[in-house]
Amino acid sequence: MTHFVNAKEVSGDLVAHLVNMTKSGADQIGGADYTFDCTGNVTVMRQALEACHRGWGMSVIIGVAGAGQEIATRPFQLVTGRVWKGTAFGGARGRSDVPKIVDWYMEKEDSDRPDDHPHPAA
Repeated sequence: MTHFVNAKEVSGDLVAHLVNMTKSGADQIGGADYTFDCTGNVTVMRQALEACHRGWGMSVIIGVAGAGQEIATRPFQLVTGRVWKGTAFGGARGRSDVPKIVDWYMEKEDSDRPDDHPHPAA
């Protein structure tokens, strides 16, 4: 199940809240299978990792942190099986993938393309 949690509505530790809401049945460890951060905030990046399930949770960083900022966590978070990944452009490789995407787009029917010219108001 996918959940959205507004951090402003959580009183106390956000990571503990997320871990506790994902505990169920035989799984009393809790933690999300996947977390995604697209804020660019290094504190949120760490929280996203720590909210992942020990053993198999994966946290993906999408947002770009400010110049010179570093992310940090305790090694325990990683040696217990969590995975911390980052992605840019959805994982597309600029030199090989972008030309293919442009070719694909240009081959589409005109009716499938975005309408990029002005129209008079009705």
